[in-house]
Amino acid sequence: MLFVFGVAEVVVVGGDHFQLFVAFQAVEDQFLDDVIDDSKERHADDHAHEAPQAAEQQDGEEYPEARKAGGHGQFGDVVINFEPCDSEQVVFEEKVFGGSVPKNFFPAVEKGVRLAAEKGVLAGYPVVGLKATLLDGSYHPVDSSEMAFIMAAKLAYKAAMPEAGPVILEPIHTLKAHVPGDNTGDIMGDVTKRRGRVLGMEPDEDGLQTIIAEVPLAELANFTTFIRQTTQGRGWFTTEFARYEVLPEMLVPAVVEQAKKLGNLDESADD
Repeated sequence: MLFVFGVAEVVVVGGDHFQLFVAFQAVEDQFLDDVIDDSKERHADDHAHEAPQAAEQQDGEEYPEARKAGGHGQFGDVVINFEPCDSEQVVFEEKVFGGSVPKNFFPAVEKGVRLAAEKGVLAGYPVVGLKATLLDGSYHPVDSSEMAFIMAAKLAYKAAMPEAGPVILEPIHTLKAHVPGDNTGDIMGDVTKRRGRVLGMEPDEDGLQTIIAEVPLAELANFTTFIRQTTQGRGWFTTEFARYEVLPEMLVPAVVEQAKKLGNLDESADD
């Protein structure tokens, strides 16, 4: 059983549909009673037909500066430069001179950025590869507060990110399929249909051939059934996370639509 971080979903891995059904019933009985009771009507068939949701993340290219205040009755004014970086986390630093933003409010600005980055603007998935630099701002000796600067940072993020050319990233897994030699063509052809890339093939110790490929996780939903049927039960495979790659643009609308159905883009939950 895999808990996918950043996605409200549990991925259950099994050998066949019967195993998955039994596992789902066990999880439902022990952990999901309240959730299932509240959403049976909306998700009645989800566990039977829905493929595992990939933990997409969002990245961007050119991040602009944004200046935002904290809102009515809460004074917190920040100028933040957003830019790409190689880190898998959100990187924050400050380059404020002259006390325009007091140092005791720096942690609040960082907290606001990190909270905002938990939801991307495209599909509501966590943002990676983002560097935020606090450059300037202003404060009021009476009306400024930690909450005001948290809100100002979140508003700056929301203003800047749509202009930054964000993209959705999907997890790519390394697939090693161990199959009889007379089935290698069928397996490699299927991998290609799943948007996969065959990297090579090598002999296995037990007389099988090992096909090595890279495949998007979202495309591996029914691969267990396919390889069993194709090899008459003689083949098996393993997968391991490799990296994230940009989701093809033609698939973005479907991911965004799914995110809307899941409530990922519900901004009322953030405020």
